[in-house]
Amino acid sequence: MTDFSTNSLPINFGVFSVGAVLVWLAGTKLSKYVDLIADRTGLGKAFAGALLLGGATSLPELATTLTAAWSNAAEMAGANLLGGVVMQIAVLAVIDAVVLRGRPLTFFSPQSSLLIAGVLLIALVALASAAVTSGELVSYGGIGFWPVLLFTAYVGSLWVPIAWRRPTS
Repeated sequence: MTDFSTNSLPINFGVFSVGAVLVWLAGTKLSKYVDLIADRTGLGKAFAGALLLGGATSLPELATTLTAAWSNAAEMAGANLLGGVVMQIAVLAVIDAVVLRGRPLTFFSPQSSLLIAGVLLIALVALASAAVTSGELVSYGGIGFWPVLLFTAYVGSLWVPIAWRRPTS
């Protein structure tokens, strides 16, 4: 693996900038493919976006979190996950306030399933914050209570918008 600590700041900034542009371009392409998959499979754009696009764009956080956990830096692992989600919510808020100029994102997709998905995301962030703040309550066989609860809540949060989706006329 490359040791970036030996590079100067301008070189590291250049490498970061090139990587950011590549991620931007790949993300644009990826969102078009996920949209196409949602149309062809009938999954629904909210579900496909949450599962496929959300999963793909969470890979950097996953790598960082796994590395932090492997290094016994549990606080950094938890904070990284929460920071990634909160940053995405902040980006959506900025887009809502600045880019769309008074027209909320829900104006473009006023489906109740999308709105409930947003509420469930906030609930999952609150649950994860509670987990990080309170620490592990009970564990059995090396598996803690919070990870099981968070996984169950996440799977449930994927199912609820599908159940709430109203047929469009």
